[in-house]
Order: sequence, then C-alpha cells, then structure tokens
Amino acid sequence: LDLLNNPEQVEPEQDFQCDKYTLHSLHAITLDQLGRSTEALSEWQACLKFATKNFPAVDETTMNLHVQAALCAKHAKKLDIATIHAKNALEMHDKLWGGNKIRFMKRYEDDFSKPLRPISKKQMALDVQELFA
Repeated sequence: LDLLNNPEQVEPEQDFQCDKYTLHSLHAITLDQLGRSTEALSEWQACLKFATKNFPAVDETTMNLHVQAALCAKHAKKLDIATIHAKNALEMHDKLWGGNKIRFMKRYEDDFSKPLRPISKKQMALDVQELFA
C-alpha cells in the first residue's frame, strides 16, 4: 500500500485521487474480512472523506460507505461513531428514495446477509437491527 502513503510529490495531473479512493475501499474490505475492524474503520473514513469532497451531496455510493462504516465501527466497539454513520446512511437513503427505515431495510436485506465480516449471520442481524431499525 505504498501507493497510499507515498511521500513523493507528484504533479497534479498525475495524482489520481480516485485510484487512492479505490485502494482505500479495497483495503477497508480486506481488513474488515480479516476482523481488523479498527484499522478498517480508518479506511472507510478515508473513503468517506473522498466521497463527501468529490461526489454529489446526496449520493448512493456515499450512502453505502456510511453503511459499511457503521457496521465496521459497531464491530470495532465504537458505537458512537457507528450511530453517526448509520444516521447519515438512513438520512441519505430517505432523501434518495424515501420510505424511511422500512424501505432501507428492504433494499439492504440481501447485502446484510452476505458474509463480509467474520461474524455469524445472527450477530449481523442483531447489529443491523441495533443500528438501522
């Protein structure tokens, strides 16, 4: 991951921030799958920093990043951070599609059932209920 922490200055036209964003998201996913939630959370937050700076104010990708950051923070036992990200995800979802929490839960039902983190399906269901329901 030297590409993320390269101290060398590059010309602005060579600095592809979207490439760094992609690397941060892949790193976050990998760390999450390894159960290294605290490290993964900082990567999700780096993704969100990029997204809030470069994407539209109300954006599906940013919303998805908030969902992942919320779940990651929950597993890192940082409930205050998890709650903020969950709230942001729900608010953004409501602005994009409406339907409040019921529609949100319906849209994410399949995503929440995928084994993206080293926890049981039962624990994931409890986490989702606690954060988003």
